[in-house]
Amino acid sequence: MSDAQFDNAAPKPGKGKAIASLVLGIVTLALLCWLPPFFLGVISGILGIIFAVLATKAGYRGGAKTGGLVTSIVGLIIALMLFIPTLFVAGAVAKVGSDVAEELIETSKEVQDLKNAVDDAKDAANTLKSLKGLF
Repeated sequence: MSDAQFDNAAPKPGKGKAIASLVLGIVTLALLCWLPPFFLGVISGILGIIFAVLATKAGYRGGAKTGGLVTSIVGLIIALMLFIPTLFVAGAVAKVGSDVAEELIETSKEVQDLKNAVDDAKDAANTLKSLKGLF
């Protein structure tokens, strides 16, 4: 084998970053199928874009970088479209939960007041019975 065959096998600068970008882009799209972790899709999409930019700065001009950039951007946009409304829904649920908790506290106070009123009525009845015995 000649040395000329191995000259083509030299690593391209930025290829690892381009492959990382592609993998992160695919992971971003895959995470969209699994509903709860939209924020993980946002994180992996941002990381995929960063790695694609780093691969470009390193001089890599291949399909892995382009594919990684495209899948990361598309996945990030979709993840954000799903994640942002989820935050609003979570906020609304928290507000409703807070309102329900306040209502339960108020009801609990009213129940305690009723118990106190019943105890006072029982005390008054016992006092009347003891007074009735005196006459």
